[in-house]
Parts: sequence; C-alpha cells; structure tokens
Amino acid sequence: MYCGNEGPIEMFYKNTGWYNDYVTKELKGLLVYPEHRYFGQSWPFGDQKTSMTKENIVYLTTEEAMMDFVEFIIFLKKTYCADCPVVVFGGSYGGMLATWMRMKYPNVVDMAHAASAPIYYYRNRKNFDLGTFYKIVTKDYAIHNKNCPNVIRESFKRLIAYFQSSKAPIADLSKWFNLCTPIKKYTDISLLMDYINTGYSYMAMINYPYPTSFLKNVTAWPANSSCIPLDSVTTSSSDE
Repeated sequence: MYCGNEGPIEMFYKNTGWYNDYVTKELKGLLVYPEHRYFGQSWPFGDQKTSMTKENIVYLTTEEAMMDFVEFIIFLKKTYCADCPVVVFGGSYGGMLATWMRMKYPNVVDMAHAASAPIYYYRNRKNFDLGTFYKIVTKDYAIHNKNCPNVIRESFKRLIAYFQSSKAPIADLSKWFNLCTPIKKYTDISLLMDYINTGYSYMAMINYPYPTSFLKNVTAWPANSSCIPLDSVTTSSSDE
C-alpha cells in the first residue's frame, strides 16, 4: 500500500513504476493507492470549501491520515486475504508516513519501505543540522561539475547584496531572469531568491535519468543539465 502524500494520488501512482510492475507482475500482489485526506478529491466534509474551514481543518493531521490507512488495510484484509503480509511504501512525506505506520502499528504493517523520507527532522536531537537537505541538494549539482555550486552561491551572494541595497538594478534583474512579472521594488528580490531556491530544490529532488512531468515538466537529469551553461563561469567562491 502506498501512503498517499500531499497531493492528488494519481500523480504518485503515475510516478511509481517499479512497484507497479514488481508487486503486481512478479509477486502477484494487490497494490493499492489510498489518497491522503484533504488532498486530491478526498474532502472529509464533502467539498474543499467546507473541509477547509477553521473548525474542520483540525482533522488534517498525520495521526488521522495514518488511521485512515489502518482502517483501509483492515478492510482489505477482511475482504481479500486475512493472513496476507502488508508492505507500506512511499516517498518524501509518504515515506515518513510509511515509516511511522510500521513504528506505530506493527500489528497491522509487516514492513515499510521509505524513500527520501527526512524522518530525522522530527527527532529531538541536539545540534541537528537543519541545513542537511541543502547539503544534499548541493551534492546533486556538484555531480556534474564541482564548480557549479560555487557559481550558484555567487549568484545568491549578489542577489543578497542587491537586496540589502536600495540601489538595486530592478529593471535589469527582471530582464536577466526573464520574469513574467517584473520586480517593482528592491525588497521583492527576497521573493525572487525564494523562487530560484525552490527551482534548484525541485530540480534536485526530481533529478531522474529520464524526462518527467512529476512536480514540474523537466528534461532528464535536470539539475545536471542546468549546470551546463555555467561550465565556463569562474568565481572566487570556495568549495564549501
């Protein structure tokens, strides 16, 4: 059973090819994709407007979502196979749900397979490095060229300098980045940096060896491909 993430379940089903082939064809198992409550079409109170009210949104929790999955598993076992082992799997948030399902409901779940599940973010550990995610992102770009992360760092340093200055070249920035909505004031540069940061993170997360439309429409190895135009750029940044 796939532990549904924060989105329509169809997008996760279409991007989980290995399980779809292996479980159904080789193991001849039943493969199910329940949707996470409050996402896709799974509105607990009938529609999005009613479900998302202040009074009803309190039921959007990981505990409630996991109980949905537990009830679903119990129903399936009663209907199809009472003694069949249950494997839950998922990626990212879905991977965390799979891990927690095995930890909290070992009487229901026999095994969990979690991919890219940042479960350590939720442990009470002293001195845990909250920048671990971005260190991994940086390694993705360094695979193509060790200098690529340095060029990206340099661009952010310049944007930060512009943000801290009231004399930022607003018009030039809008032109350089080919922005659909031009920057109107220098404080908007922080929004631009957030937008660029999200782009780099997304490309690292879906840096697959084939084109995909998962999350965004990208080519194969999008993180690596984005470094190609930067190959000839030199900076004074150190390799951190």
